[in-house]
Amino acid sequence: MNDGEYWNPVLETMPREKIRQLQLRRFREIFTWAYEHSKFYRKLYSDASIEPGDIKTYDDIRKVPKIGKAMMRDVQGPGKEPFPYGDILCVPLEQVTASARGWANHARYGNTVGLRRAILEGVIVQPAASQPRVRTVRGGEG
Repeated sequence: MNDGEYWNPVLETMPREKIRQLQLRRFREIFTWAYEHSKFYRKLYSDASIEPGDIKTYDDIRKVPKIGKAMMRDVQGPGKEPFPYGDILCVPLEQVTASARGWANHARYGNTVGLRRAILEGVIVQPAASQPRVRTVRGGEG
């Protein structure tokens, strides 16, 4: 365990402008991955007339359409193959592990899991037992 003042001194002491640049770079990477690999995100962004090259500044992120819980239910619901991912899936189904499939099923029934980002990025994350990534959502747009 880190006994210092900061858990991550590099990020936690970075100047605000550098943080914004890092956030923008990472956002563009995720946005591009989703646009190129997900039918759902490509359609969502195309319908909003936005593509990866349009995200040039931090303020451009505001152009990206918001996704509500109802929209996620519609695209991932029963009958939307491959269930439970639907058109959100960004990797071939064969690359999704049985453990991740369990997490996705758990997420469908009232919980949020850090899995959406993992699927979006095409990387399956196995949370450590000491760091659970599940939190119960009580209504709203959790």
